Amino acid sequence: MSDFETPRRILVPWDFSELSRRALQWAHSLSALYESEIVLLHVGPSTTAFLSPFPDLAGFQMDAWQDARGRREEQAMERLEAALSEAGLLSGLELHYVEAEPVAAIEEFVREESIGLIVMGTQARDGMARAMLGSVAESVSRHVKVPVLLVK
Repeated sequence: MSDFETPRRILVPWDFSELSRRALQWAHSLSALYESEIVLLHVGPSTTAFLSPFPDLAGFQMDAWQDARGRREEQAMERLEAALSEAGLLSGLELHYVEAEPVAAIEEFVREESIGLIVMGTQARDGMARAMLGSVAESVSRHVKVPVLLVK
């Protein structure tokens, strides 16, 4: 007996790279096999990454950043739709945008959205590049409680 559960929702983290495109193509194949939904998540920069360490400026900056968030999300979604449409990959996707640290955003999204499988691209760095740059894909695969398919 196997403990494998057929994924009903497949998450593809999207960063506009060729690796994301390949991961999405894999997800399309798997979704046809499992009759699953594909959910695409694009993570924008975290709001707190740009705040001043000075309290007087931080409040002002946060207000301005939040005011602009709606425009950033709208622009990101338009860019997503255009890129996916151009590649012929838009059909049947559920698109999401969040602003956060990528690994934390993906982990939270998996928990909240009943994701059964993640398909994501990886640069497959090793040695010093991996030590210095880290890997979102590696961190995600170590911390989430669902299977992760890494695409090179």
